[in-house]
Amino acid sequence: MSANRLLLVGVESLDELVSKDELNMESGGWEVTSTSDGKQAISKLENESWDAIVAKQDLPDMVGSELLLHVSKCTADGLRVLIVGNKDDAGSFDASNSAHRIISTPIKLDTFNNMLKNSIELRQTISNDRIRSIVSSVSSLPTLPEIYEKLVSEMNKEDVSVQNISNLISQDIGLSAQMLKMANSAYFGLSQRISSVTQAVNMLGMQTVSTIVCATSVFDKNSVSAVEGYSIEHIRDKCLRVATSARTLAHSFGMPSQVVEDSLLAGALHDVGKLLMLGHFKNEFKDAIDIVNSQQMPLYLAEIEVLGVHDAQLGAYLLSSWGFCDPIVEAVAMQYTPDKTPVPELNALCAVYLASVFHTHENARGNILNESVSGEYLESLGLTSQTDMVFSLCRASTA
Repeated sequence: MSANRLLLVGVESLDELVSKDELNMESGGWEVTSTSDGKQAISKLENESWDAIVAKQDLPDMVGSELLLHVSKCTADGLRVLIVGNKDDAGSFDASNSAHRIISTPIKLDTFNNMLKNSIELRQTISNDRIRSIVSSVSSLPTLPEIYEKLVSEMNKEDVSVQNISNLISQDIGLSAQMLKMANSAYFGLSQRISSVTQAVNMLGMQTVSTIVCATSVFDKNSVSAVEGYSIEHIRDKCLRVATSARTLAHSFGMPSQVVEDSLLAGALHDVGKLLMLGHFKNEFKDAIDIVNSQQMPLYLAEIEVLGVHDAQLGAYLLSSWGFCDPIVEAVAMQYTPDKTPVPELNALCAVYLASVFHTHENARGNILNESVSGEYLESLGLTSQTDMVFSLCRASTA
């Protein structure tokens, strides 16, 4: 089996990235090559294939995000990783449009290796020939809502105005209602009720606001007719419940703040693939639901039987085409089969998976809820004895 090929740009060796006491990466099955600037990298990318491209943001001849954006337009293959100077830069929207992963240094070699393994597996999961064939048959994919793009534009201004953002949100009654609902959720534990959009925006913070706008607007804009048990309203409401619970779990597990926000966003969009099912594969979706009713199998397996792929794979492909980073795409793509992740971790996928299982089966009778969780996956994370606590947190977060 040939080694994976890794191109470092603006980094002489992995010693610049990882802790000084770490082992050399070549021993982990990687063939590592480095270039000093973007121009050299583009030349190598034009003539050779690479499994991963890791670029520093501050290159001598361009910024790393511009290089990765160029790479993304030239080829869909290859993992794109951007190295930033500090953790605050990792939240940059412009950078995340060009990179699958954004990291700050130094990083432990095990963490770096695991990130590469999981992301390359993700590329294979959402980019197989069957998915590409199915998506290419769709005449027009859903697009990101205009109000979300306006909001992001406003948030990227140096003199960002809470009032301007509140005014944008207030133009949409449904969006305003969701914003107030989230601000008054049990997660914040407020003694006084939030009653204005401006108060809600101040309370929630910009990242949470953008998540709610994105999720709510995606489902409201791309309206399609319902099938048995699945309307746009039903899917949207479940997504927002999962988002709230996923963030609560991520926070309770002590995950970093960016992972907490990733969990919220991934939860809010975890069922976006059902938009494609309802809008473009309605007959196949109905057939899958019939199989579920007659054979009592999970819906995603019935979708595979009918269509060859399931809705989470389609949703992840869509989010990847929109430019969302790998932690979000991974949480959506692997939500039904998290145990197939090469390196299971306490991350957004974990939070979204557990929250989704709860909100899918919370009203089921008997022990179906506990039986629906992958014991192998929980064991790999050391959570086998904590399912009752996890589900209690999910229940309380949306009470």
